[in-house]
Amino acid sequence: RSGEKVSAVMVAEMENRRDSVCVIGAGYPNEMEEFIQYNTGLASRFATVVHFPNYSISQLLKIARTMCVERDYRMSEGFVKVLGERLEKERLLYTFGNARTVRNIIEESIRKHAKRVYEKHGASPSREILITLEKEDLEEFNPVFKGEEIKDSYKELYAEALMSGLISGGKAKLPKRVVQSNRGNHEWLNKKLPFE
Repeated sequence: RSGEKVSAVMVAEMENRRDSVCVIGAGYPNEMEEFIQYNTGLASRFATVVHFPNYSISQLLKIARTMCVERDYRMSEGFVKVLGERLEKERLLYTFGNARTVRNIIEESIRKHAKRVYEKHGASPSREILITLEKEDLEEFNPVFKGEEIKDSYKELYAEALMSGLISGGKAKLPKRVVQSNRGNHEWLNKKLPFE
């Protein structure tokens, strides 16, 4: 109910100040679509949608390295390998947050690292031990999937487009307001669509 009130005020303000106000809505695709549905006037006022695909695992690992360097840590090879495997699992979750997820994992690992180093080496660890995150510093990650995971974003988008009537007779009729951003090389962006 409050969403409807907010969107009604927003539509009125966007119309009354259209020459002096720029409104940008940001969020996850499903929530943004739900937000736009609150008021029929919103969809036409948000004429362009920019979708930012998830980072690749190699990009996420590069982000992790940068975050570690900023905190005066480094990642061992074992840590990098296990982190990559964990990120592959995390990407399947609806709540996956790209760099935010990486930051949370790094911060969690640093806390676990501090406890492990103190318990094993006391107050006098070597500098190398003190700054190196090892694979045992990563929390074990075993998510319980409840149907919200994304098994294959490409297949999911294709099925959704088929069901919603965006694809018919082998031709795509994708909305003009959807623009694909390019954050880098993404495997699924390079796949040929079956209706192309």
